[in-house]
Amino acid sequence: ILQCMIMFGIYNTFKYDAVRNGDIYFYGLCHFAAYCGHAAQYPIHNLKQSWLAQKQLMRLVAAKEYTIRQHFMSLRKMHGASKVFDGFYRISPFWTSAPLAIALFSFDKMSRYFTEKTHPERIKPDSKGQSILIPGRNI
Repeated sequence: ILQCMIMFGIYNTFKYDAVRNGDIYFYGLCHFAAYCGHAAQYPIHNLKQSWLAQKQLMRLVAAKEYTIRQHFMSLRKMHGASKVFDGFYRISPFWTSAPLAIALFSFDKMSRYFTEKTHPERIKPDSKGQSILIPGRNI
């Protein structure tokens, strides 16, 4: 959920500037949004997966419950706080976020295309004063 919230938040903030500046810029924005969402979700997913694996081991060895707090404290004691992003670049996050970026880009392009074909009266001319990046300034 965090990945989708960050991805769609970045996408919705800058999509009008990106559409006006061209397809390559717009795809770059979609890829950046997907990458940021992936980077925000990774520590939570990684911590949960390592906790579940450790919990499985502890269930076989000891009869007591192994909580997420105990797991996080043991990781901090052994490795420090940097263990959370360990392995992030090993999974190639740039290429991993590409299919999501392509899907986001294609959805927006197709929905704009079909909206313009079905409702041609809604097409408005582009005005240069609509920039979100520099509000109130004509570019």
